[in-house]
Amino acid sequence: MGYLELPIHDVFKICFKVTTDSNVQWLQYRILYRLLPVKSYLKKIKIVDNDTCSFCNNEVETIEHVFTSCPTVVSLWNNLSIQIYNVVSKRVGFKFMNILFGEVPLSKTNQIINFFILYAKQYIFQCLYNQKTPIFQGLLYHLSLRYEIEKCVSVRNSSMNKFNVLWKGWEKLFVK
Repeated sequence: MGYLELPIHDVFKICFKVTTDSNVQWLQYRILYRLLPVKSYLKKIKIVDNDTCSFCNNEVETIEHVFTSCPTVVSLWNNLSIQIYNVVSKRVGFKFMNILFGEVPLSKTNQIINFFILYAKQYIFQCLYNQKTPIFQGLLYHLSLRYEIEKCVSVRNSSMNKFNVLWKGWEKLFVK
């Protein structure tokens, strides 16, 4: 599926359907509108002199590179895919289109995949912002923490049945 075939309404709804976390919604909004302060943008507006990727130090730091093609980040996505397969026996491929835009068309079956994508991007951006190299164990911890927060929100909202149905089978990823 290319850019032109994307169900654009779904792309902009994903972050609102997956979570109520306004920080993740704001991050996705900035990615979609290309407003994220990565070095290529910061160099263009003369805030930094160097636009080399903070993670790999090889390529220009663009939104696409930081989230989809930087070798450090590609390793995270690949390890997450392997972890999902090993624990819940589901094949999930993280590629350019679904990383940047989400897994579309929007449906119940891909809501969990979109959760992983959105919160993995949040983790990657937090690492970038804090000048830390993202590591797989850190990503798993971040996803686990976000899962627990979503669970608490469901308890608070008296919607645990809906939560349990949505996460059935996937919860094994977060068993301690």
